[in-house]
Amino acid sequence: MLQIKTIRHLNCAWIAKGSKNKNAPILFFLHGFPDDADTWSFQLDHFAKDYLVVAPYFPGAGPSQPPKEKKRFHLNSILLDHLSILREIDPLERKKVCVVAHDIGAIYGWNLARALKNRLDKLVMINGPSLEQFFSRYKNISQVKKSWYIYFFQMPVIPEWALNRWKTKFFPKSHHDKNISLHMIEQYRQAFLPGLKTLKIKPEKITHPVLCLWGKDDPYLDAPSYQEMDLISTNYTLRVLPGKHWLHKDEPKKINQLIEEFLGNNNEAKAI
Repeated sequence: MLQIKTIRHLNCAWIAKGSKNKNAPILFFLHGFPDDADTWSFQLDHFAKDYLVVAPYFPGAGPSQPPKEKKRFHLNSILLDHLSILREIDPLERKKVCVVAHDIGAIYGWNLARALKNRLDKLVMINGPSLEQFFSRYKNISQVKKSWYIYFFQMPVIPEWALNRWKTKFFPKSHHDKNISLHMIEQYRQAFLPGLKTLKIKPEKITHPVLCLWGKDDPYLDAPSYQEMDLISTNYTLRVLPGKHWLHKDEPKKINQLIEEFLGNNNEAKAI
Protein backbone atom coordinates (compact mmCIF):
# COMPACT_ATOMS: atom_id res chain seq x y z
CA MET A 1 0.00 0.00 0.00
CA LEU A 2 1.34 3.39 -0.99
CA GLN A 3 1.54 5.90 1.83
CA ILE A 4 2.33 9.60 1.53
CA LYS A 5 2.83 11.80 4.56
CA THR A 6 4.44 15.13 5.29
CA ILE A 7 7.74 14.49 7.01
CA ARG A 8 9.98 17.39 7.93
CA HIS A 9 7.96 19.72 5.67
CA LEU A 10 8.21 17.45 2.64
CA ASN A 11 5.72 14.96 1.20
CA CYS A 12 7.46 11.59 1.51
CA ALA A 13 6.13 8.39 -0.04
CA TRP A 14 6.73 4.75 0.75
CA ILE A 15 5.25 1.32 0.12
CA ALA A 16 4.23 -0.61 3.23
CA LYS A 17 2.53 -3.99 3.41
CA GLY A 18 2.85 -7.40 4.95
CA SER A 19 2.48 -9.36 8.15
CA LYS A 20 0.15 -8.06 10.87
CA ASN A 21 2.08 -10.05 13.45
CA LYS A 22 3.08 -7.58 16.13
CA ASN A 23 6.45 -9.32 16.47
CA ALA A 24 7.19 -9.38 12.74
CA PRO A 25 10.41 -7.48 11.98
CA ILE A 26 10.46 -4.62 9.49
CA LEU A 27 12.27 -5.20 6.21
CA PHE A 28 13.34 -1.73 5.09
CA PHE A 29 14.27 -1.61 1.37
CA LEU A 30 16.37 1.26 -0.03
CA HIS A 31 16.56 1.68 -3.79
CA GLY A 32 19.35 3.09 -5.93
CA PHE A 33 19.59 5.31 -9.00
CA PRO A 34 17.93 5.51 -11.50
CA ASP A 35 15.33 3.35 -9.74
CA ASP A 36 12.52 3.99 -7.29
CA ALA A 37 10.85 1.79 -4.68
CA ASP A 38 9.15 -0.28 -7.40
CA THR A 39 12.50 -1.90 -8.16
CA TRP A 40 11.84 -4.13 -5.12
CA SER A 41 8.52 -5.52 -6.39
CA PHE A 42 9.74 -9.15 -6.44
CA GLN A 43 11.11 -8.85 -2.91
CA LEU A 44 8.12 -6.97 -1.46
CA ASP A 45 5.65 -9.57 -2.71
CA HIS A 46 7.82 -12.46 -1.54
CA PHE A 47 8.63 -11.26 1.99
CA ALA A 48 5.29 -9.63 2.84
CA LYS A 49 3.94 -12.94 4.13
CA ASP A 50 6.36 -13.04 7.07
CA TYR A 51 7.58 -9.47 7.47
CA LEU A 52 6.32 -5.93 7.44
CA VAL A 53 8.00 -4.69 4.26
CA VAL A 54 8.65 -0.99 3.75
CA ALA A 55 10.22 0.66 0.71
CA PRO A 56 10.64 4.47 0.72
CA TYR A 57 10.87 6.54 -2.44
CA PHE A 58 13.86 8.83 -2.14
CA PRO A 59 13.17 12.58 -2.39
CA GLY A 60 12.13 13.45 -5.93
CA ALA A 61 11.61 9.81 -6.93
CA GLY A 62 8.13 8.55 -7.81
CA PRO A 63 5.46 10.28 -5.70
CA SER A 64 7.98 11.70 -3.21
CA GLN A 65 8.22 15.47 -3.41
CA PRO A 66 11.50 16.89 -4.71
CA PRO A 67 13.00 19.30 -2.17
CA LYS A 68 13.91 22.84 -3.10
CA GLU A 69 16.90 22.92 -0.79
CA LYS A 70 19.87 20.86 -1.98
CA LYS A 71 20.91 20.05 1.58
CA ARG A 72 17.70 18.04 1.89
CA PHE A 73 19.56 15.37 -0.14
CA HIS A 74 22.40 15.22 2.38
CA LEU A 75 23.19 11.84 3.95
CA ASN A 76 22.08 12.89 7.41
CA SER A 77 18.94 14.59 6.13
CA ILE A 78 17.84 11.43 4.34
CA LEU A 79 18.74 9.47 7.47
CA LEU A 80 16.29 11.64 9.43
CA ASP A 81 13.64 10.92 6.78
CA HIS A 82 14.17 7.17 7.14
CA LEU A 83 14.06 7.30 10.93
CA SER A 84 10.87 9.37 10.72
CA ILE A 85 9.23 6.86 8.36
CA LEU A 86 10.16 4.03 10.72
CA ARG A 87 8.64 6.02 13.59
CA GLU A 88 5.41 6.45 11.59
CA ILE A 89 5.23 2.68 11.10
CA ASP A 90 6.41 1.65 14.55
CA PRO A 91 5.82 4.57 16.94
CA LEU A 92 6.98 2.65 20.01
CA GLU A 93 10.14 1.48 18.22
CA ARG A 94 9.70 -2.08 19.43
CA LYS A 95 10.23 -3.87 16.13
CA LYS A 96 13.61 -5.03 14.93
CA VAL A 97 14.65 -3.66 11.55
CA CYS A 98 16.40 -5.50 8.72
CA VAL A 99 17.84 -3.09 6.14
CA VAL A 100 18.09 -4.20 2.49
CA ALA A 101 19.75 -1.80 0.06
CA HIS A 102 21.04 -1.54 -3.51
CA ASP A 103 23.42 0.80 -5.35
CA ILE A 104 23.61 4.28 -3.76
CA GLY A 105 20.87 3.07 -1.42
CA ALA A 106 23.60 1.03 0.27
CA ILE A 107 25.36 4.22 1.39
CA TYR A 108 22.15 5.26 3.15
CA GLY A 109 21.71 1.69 4.37
CA TRP A 110 25.03 1.65 6.23
CA ASN A 111 24.24 5.08 7.65
CA LEU A 112 20.84 3.89 8.86
CA ALA A 113 22.25 0.65 10.28
CA ARG A 114 24.69 2.57 12.48
CA ALA A 115 21.96 4.94 13.66
CA LEU A 116 19.59 2.08 14.56
CA LYS A 117 22.19 0.54 16.89
CA ASN A 118 20.62 -2.40 18.80
CA ARG A 119 17.33 -1.99 16.98
CA LEU A 120 19.08 -3.23 13.85
CA ASP A 121 18.60 -6.93 13.22
CA LYS A 122 20.51 -7.60 10.00
CA LEU A 123 21.83 -5.78 6.97
CA VAL A 124 21.69 -6.90 3.31
CA MET A 125 23.70 -5.05 0.66
CA ILE A 126 23.19 -5.79 -3.05
CA ASN A 127 25.79 -4.34 -5.42
CA GLY A 128 26.29 -1.28 -3.28
CA PRO A 129 29.25 -0.17 -1.12
CA SER A 130 29.42 1.94 1.98
CA LEU A 131 30.84 5.43 1.55
CA GLU A 132 34.07 4.30 3.23
CA GLN A 133 34.38 1.40 0.82
CA PHE A 134 33.93 3.62 -2.19
CA PHE A 135 36.49 6.18 -1.07
CA SER A 136 38.99 3.42 -0.28
CA ARG A 137 38.99 2.59 -4.00
CA TYR A 138 40.42 5.89 -5.20
CA LYS A 139 43.59 4.13 -6.41
CA ASN A 140 41.63 1.34 -8.07
CA ILE A 141 41.81 2.18 -11.79
CA SER A 142 39.07 -0.29 -12.66
CA GLN A 143 36.66 1.33 -10.21
CA VAL A 144 37.58 4.87 -11.27
CA LYS A 145 36.75 3.97 -14.88
CA LYS A 146 33.48 2.33 -13.93
CA SER A 147 32.31 5.19 -11.73
CA TRP A 148 33.03 8.01 -14.18
CA TYR A 149 29.37 9.07 -13.92
CA ILE A 150 29.73 9.84 -10.20
CA TYR A 151 32.43 12.41 -10.98
CA PHE A 152 30.31 13.72 -13.86
CA PHE A 153 27.33 14.14 -11.51
CA GLN A 154 29.34 16.54 -9.33
CA MET A 155 29.00 19.20 -12.03
CA PRO A 156 26.07 21.63 -11.77
CA VAL A 157 23.17 21.55 -14.27
CA ILE A 158 25.01 19.76 -17.11
CA PRO A 159 24.35 16.17 -15.90
CA GLU A 160 20.58 16.79 -15.66
CA TRP A 161 20.56 18.36 -19.12
CA ALA A 162 22.65 15.56 -20.67
CA LEU A 163 20.67 12.70 -19.11
CA ASN A 164 17.39 14.28 -20.12
CA ARG A 165 18.60 14.71 -23.71
CA TRP A 166 20.37 11.37 -24.16
CA LYS A 167 18.45 9.09 -21.82
CA THR A 168 18.81 5.97 -23.97
CA LYS A 169 22.58 6.35 -24.13
CA PHE A 170 23.08 6.70 -20.36
CA PHE A 171 20.65 4.14 -18.99
CA PRO A 172 20.22 0.40 -19.68
CA LYS A 173 17.37 -0.73 -21.95
CA SER A 174 15.32 -1.83 -18.96
CA HIS A 175 15.02 1.83 -17.91
CA HIS A 176 14.30 3.46 -21.28
CA ASP A 177 10.53 3.51 -20.79
CA LYS A 178 10.61 4.62 -17.16
CA ASN A 179 10.05 8.06 -15.72
CA ILE A 180 13.48 8.57 -14.18
CA SER A 181 13.84 11.27 -11.58
CA LEU A 182 16.84 13.44 -12.37
CA HIS A 183 16.39 15.07 -8.96
CA MET A 184 18.25 12.09 -7.55
CA ILE A 185 21.48 13.25 -9.20
CA GLU A 186 21.69 15.72 -6.33
CA GLN A 187 22.07 12.72 -4.02
CA TYR A 188 25.48 12.06 -5.54
CA ARG A 189 26.56 15.64 -4.97
CA GLN A 190 25.38 15.69 -1.37
CA ALA A 191 26.75 12.23 -0.54
CA PHE A 192 30.20 12.19 -2.10
CA LEU A 193 31.67 15.69 -1.80
CA PRO A 194 30.53 16.22 1.82
CA GLY A 195 31.51 12.60 2.45
CA LEU A 196 35.15 13.44 1.78
CA LYS A 197 35.18 15.16 5.16
CA THR A 198 34.61 11.80 6.85
CA LEU A 199 37.74 10.18 5.43
CA LYS A 200 39.80 11.01 8.52
CA ILE A 201 37.18 9.43 10.78
CA LYS A 202 37.58 5.71 11.38
CA PRO A 203 34.27 4.07 10.42
CA GLU A 204 32.23 2.38 13.10
CA LYS A 205 32.16 -1.34 12.35
CA ILE A 206 28.79 -3.04 12.13
CA THR A 207 28.69 -5.99 14.53
CA HIS A 208 25.26 -7.24 13.45
CA PRO A 209 25.13 -9.86 10.67
CA VAL A 210 25.71 -8.47 7.16
CA LEU A 211 24.99 -10.21 3.86
CA CYS A 212 26.74 -8.70 0.84
CA LEU A 213 25.53 -9.97 -2.56
CA TRP A 214 27.37 -8.84 -5.67
CA GLY A 215 27.11 -9.55 -9.40
CA LYS A 216 30.64 -10.24 -10.59
CA ASP A 217 30.01 -8.58 -13.96
CA ASP A 218 28.67 -5.31 -12.53
CA PRO A 219 29.61 -2.59 -15.06
CA TYR A 220 29.45 0.15 -12.41
CA LEU A 221 30.99 -1.24 -9.22
CA ASP A 222 33.79 -3.72 -8.55
CA ALA A 223 33.04 -6.50 -6.09
CA PRO A 224 34.45 -5.86 -2.61
CA SER A 225 37.43 -7.72 -1.22
CA TYR A 226 37.48 -9.44 2.16
CA GLN A 227 39.95 -6.80 3.39
CA GLU A 228 37.50 -4.09 2.39
CA MET A 229 34.64 -5.78 4.26
CA ASP A 230 36.83 -6.31 7.33
CA LEU A 231 37.15 -2.53 7.68
CA ILE A 232 33.40 -2.01 8.13
CA SER A 233 31.97 -5.26 9.49
CA THR A 234 32.90 -7.89 12.06
CA ASN A 235 30.21 -10.37 11.02
CA TYR A 236 29.57 -10.69 7.30
CA THR A 237 28.84 -13.11 4.50
CA LEU A 238 30.14 -12.10 1.08
CA ARG A 239 28.70 -13.77 -2.01
CA VAL A 240 29.95 -12.84 -5.48
CA LEU A 241 27.47 -14.31 -7.94
CA PRO A 242 27.05 -14.62 -11.71
CA GLY A 243 25.22 -11.51 -12.84
CA LYS A 244 25.43 -7.76 -13.23
CA HIS A 245 24.20 -4.73 -11.29
CA TRP A 246 20.49 -5.49 -10.74
CA LEU A 247 20.71 -8.96 -9.19
CA HIS A 248 17.45 -8.52 -7.27
CA LYS A 249 15.59 -7.93 -10.55
CA ASP A 250 17.53 -10.24 -12.86
CA GLU A 251 17.59 -13.23 -10.50
CA PRO A 252 14.76 -12.55 -8.02
CA LYS A 253 14.16 -16.18 -6.98
CA LYS A 254 17.84 -16.77 -6.23
CA ILE A 255 18.28 -13.48 -4.39
CA ASN A 256 15.06 -13.96 -2.40
CA GLN A 257 16.24 -17.41 -1.39
CA LEU A 258 19.63 -16.15 -0.22
CA ILE A 259 18.05 -13.30 1.74
CA GLU A 260 15.47 -15.63 3.26
CA GLU A 261 18.14 -18.09 4.39
CA PHE A 262 20.21 -15.26 5.82
CA LEU A 263 17.30 -13.76 7.76
CA GLY A 264 16.41 -17.15 9.18
CA ASN A 265 19.91 -18.05 10.35
CA ASN A 266 21.88 -17.17 13.45
CA ASN A 267 24.83 -15.97 11.43
CA GLU A 268 28.47 -16.17 12.31
CA ALA A 269 31.12 -14.23 10.44
CA LYS A 270 32.17 -15.91 7.21
CA ALA A 271 33.10 -15.14 3.64
CA ILE A 272 32.11 -17.30 0.68
